[in-house]
Amino acid sequence: TVPETAATRTQLTHTLLLLVTRARSHSEEKESKQQRRHRRHVRGEAGPLLMEFTELYKLTSPALCEWSPDGQALATTLGARLVVRDAALQITHLFNCVDKILLLQWSPDSCFVLCVVGGSGDAPSQHDVVNTSFVQVWSLNDAQWTCNIREGAAGLAHACWAPDSRHVLTFCEFGLKLTVWSLINRSKTCIKFPKFSTSAQGLDFTKDGTYMAMAVRRQLHDYIRLYNCTAWQMVKEFRVCTQDLRDVKFSPDDSVICVWGSSLEYTVGIYSLDGRELAQVSPYKEALGVKCAQWSPQGSYLAVGGYDQKIRLITENTWECAEVAHPLVVQSDPTVIYQEAGLPCDTQRCAPSLHVPSLQHPPTDNVITSPFTVDTTKPNLDQHNPKLGVGCLAWSPVAPQLLFSVNDNMPNTLWIWDVEQASLTAVLSHKNPIKDVAWSTAAGSEGAALALCTGSDTLYFWSPGGCSCVKLPHDEGTSFHGQRVLWNPARSDLLLLADKERFCCCFRGGDSGAGDV
Repeated sequence: TVPETAATRTQLTHTLLLLVTRARSHSEEKESKQQRRHRRHVRGEAGPLLMEFTELYKLTSPALCEWSPDGQALATTLGARLVVRDAALQITHLFNCVDKILLLQWSPDSCFVLCVVGGSGDAPSQHDVVNTSFVQVWSLNDAQWTCNIREGAAGLAHACWAPDSRHVLTFCEFGLKLTVWSLINRSKTCIKFPKFSTSAQGLDFTKDGTYMAMAVRRQLHDYIRLYNCTAWQMVKEFRVCTQDLRDVKFSPDDSVICVWGSSLEYTVGIYSLDGRELAQVSPYKEALGVKCAQWSPQGSYLAVGGYDQKIRLITENTWECAEVAHPLVVQSDPTVIYQEAGLPCDTQRCAPSLHVPSLQHPPTDNVITSPFTVDTTKPNLDQHNPKLGVGCLAWSPVAPQLLFSVNDNMPNTLWIWDVEQASLTAVLSHKNPIKDVAWSTAAGSEGAALALCTGSDTLYFWSPGGCSCVKLPHDEGTSFHGQRVLWNPARSDLLLLADKERFCCCFRGGDSGAGDV
């Protein structure tokens, strides 16, 4: 028998604590494995995803927040104040404008921020600019440098940057003129009678910034004018096939120009830079026409969305047209169908103690073969621009074969297409109408990824590996309802979320760059 001493009691206590700790660790590890297995079963194929949110910050409007093109800074507004933060949301610059900011835009080189200020509109947007508005330009490299641009009695309707970041374009009201202002020598060049003045619609630049294409209306016909961006002199003018041109876009390789008509006609024209018509697409007459159009990142396809609820893909090689429809009933083979349902959230995929909806296959016995009926809304055809047809489409910058679309009379559903496979890859059905969708502009561990919000307190993600969702943060008992999604241009793990008066940033664990902040 060993006599009991203080040292012996201490050793026995340590031994018991070690045994208890090992038992608890083993139990927790076993429970954790069960939870992970349950998570993969419940959440589908996306795998674990760690989400971290910053605190909420105030802003004037979700339209007035933008990442810089290099992804190193974020500009937001609060009344007449322009706030510039770094990627970690630390304030680096504060600029006080003379009046309420209605529009902000980064220069392409991320060195300047353009603000349209003034006016009396209640809802800040580029369409609310009135005669009292003018432009203020701020430099991030020289806080003492300032620039004010006024159009005078003609009235300012819109402003934007030229590709060289050293010229500002301003539009007068009623399409009287477009003025090019130099930030280097204070010179200006006037270009008369652009067709559009309230936005950069009908205006586009080549990728290298050498040429500008501008739509004009003359003698009841539409024309395209090409300008040299060095001397701002017209080098070419040619007539196009549209009866009422809506927009003009260069192809990604700057080899051709695409134009399309207004909602009252379905006409798409393809032209060379010397004005030769290469193709004209007009699938039907006497019905509502084009709603949106976008080139694929490599320029291989032009996707055109119409009021007839179809997407038409025009190939670059032959300019032939193929069409795809948004069916009312979707077969689940080979399409993967996700439907929002109320399921508990696992704590490693989102913040602790939160329960969020999940996206899952429809609850049927055989999800491979059973059809899925898409929810639709009946549009009011007596209203201007009825909620009908393909109102939004965008190509993935990371996986250029992927294209998403939103059919306005199916507002709760997102459609994801694989053009190379000529198939519908996925359908995402939500409880609420989709407010905003955005592709990630940088490649991450999952490859292509997109985020979307529906005006609810949940953020949704999709990648080829599956879907996931997370509850958004709240402040002082007030829920945060996402209205806009903005990916950081340089990072696949960082995106900005904005509701009507606040914003925050979301960091996605697992992708490169998450440890930099």
